[in-house]
Amino acid sequence: MKHLSSKDKQRLTRHAELSFERRRRKKHRTQQIVYEPAHVPESFDLLDNYEESIRFINQLANKVLIDHAFVKIDFGNCVSMGADAAHVLAAEVDRCVALRTYLNK
Repeated sequence: MKHLSSKDKQRLTRHAELSFERRRRKKHRTQQIVYEPAHVPESFDLLDNYEESIRFINQLANKVLIDHAFVKIDFGNCVSMGADAAHVLAAEVDRCVALRTYLNK
């Protein structure tokens, strides 16, 4: 096992102190994120309620990609949901996450 010289000990101690200070400052820099609600329509189905469902999905994409808002999808008002609309919503959310990650590089 290698013995540490006094210089190495000082360097490692200083590195640990600086690392601790950076982490402590970073905790205090964080801001409270405000989520903008996106309310799902009462009948979220592409067969029965096409216009309103597509309008909701487009508004969601615009809020995320154009307005750069953090969005929280609220299913509180949703009474019925079709599998087709759920798949389109999942695909759109995945697309928005990928594009936002790509655009923020």
